[in-house]
Amino acid sequence: MNDSLSKILSKHDMKGAIARNRLAVAPMTRVSATPAGVPTLAMRDYYTRFARGGFGLVITEGLYTDQAFSQGYLNQPGIADDAQAQAWKELTGDMQEDGTLVLAQLMHAGALSQGNRFRNHTVAPSAVQPVGQQMSFYYGEGPYPTPVEITEQEIAEVIDGFVQTAKRAVRIAGFDGVEIHGANGYLLDQFLTAGTNLRTGRWGGDVQGRVRLLEEVVKAVKAAIGDDPPGVVEVDEPVPEDLADDHPGRRREQLSGDEVELVGRGVEDEDVVDPGPAGDRGRGDRVGRGVRAERPRVGRPGRVDRRAGRGLGGHQSAEHPPGAPGEGDEPVEAHEGDRGDDHHEADEPRVGRGCRGHD
Repeated sequence: MNDSLSKILSKHDMKGAIARNRLAVAPMTRVSATPAGVPTLAMRDYYTRFARGGFGLVITEGLYTDQAFSQGYLNQPGIADDAQAQAWKELTGDMQEDGTLVLAQLMHAGALSQGNRFRNHTVAPSAVQPVGQQMSFYYGEGPYPTPVEITEQEIAEVIDGFVQTAKRAVRIAGFDGVEIHGANGYLLDQFLTAGTNLRTGRWGGDVQGRVRLLEEVVKAVKAAIGDDPPGVVEVDEPVPEDLADDHPGRRREQLSGDEVELVGRGVEDEDVVDPGPAGDRGRGDRVGRGVRAERPRVGRPGRVDRRAGRGLGGHQSAEHPPGAPGEGDEPVEAHEGDRGDDHHEADEPRVGRGCRGHD
């Protein structure tokens, strides 16, 4: 065994949570929950295959954080109430019994929501219409609507949504930790992005103002769940030139490593990683007590990254979405203790076969 392979297969300490190796399944949007946002048997089979296959860490698809504006897609799972959290408990327990750590990715879609059972309109830092079309394979159609500028009260509710969801994830659902989704054009990324955040004052303007919401979310979550569960912050990499900001007259910016460290105010210094020198496309590594920041993309919203297997905290991806929403599936709790009859040993993902999963 060469040194590189030996390191990949070695254990990794995430604030006392020991991953059996450094192979991780990245978050991948699947929209295969029930219409009420509850995990299904198909989801349990999907996730537990990675655990049985030997991966050290699994990060879930994005889970919406409240019963207001956070849901992004029809049949997206959530953890916005205790019933949803209880439904995740069996699934996380199955993976942990097989020796895999499990993180819940928490997300708020903001302007990119294209299916929300709680609200009929979207919110964002500013009333800037996302470019591009909604994604048909996530049951969207036509252009994204122009969002309503989010209010101060709604911003407070966003922060509280992340806090309450993190608490449910760790205390009820049994997750080993959480990842805060600040990338891919969703709400926290919209606040980071100059082209979509036209606000002045506390939540906009210069870099310090645009970073503030992410900073407040991170601090509030850490205060709520403590220092023990691993916490990860996902912030996107630089946008390629062919995906540059499509809003004429608005300057596309990139945040430097020093500016990314603003997220660390109120967070231990070792929780935030300098993403590297300007122009470095490399992604940050997980260090210190488990919170990571990557170089943000300040560019166009509405982009979908279909690359899977990007490692710890990778991008979400469309990975064989199912048929009609909620069709032919049942909540996990309907078959307690049943791993699924269609599981075959040969279908299990194995360590060394890559991180891309299949439904």
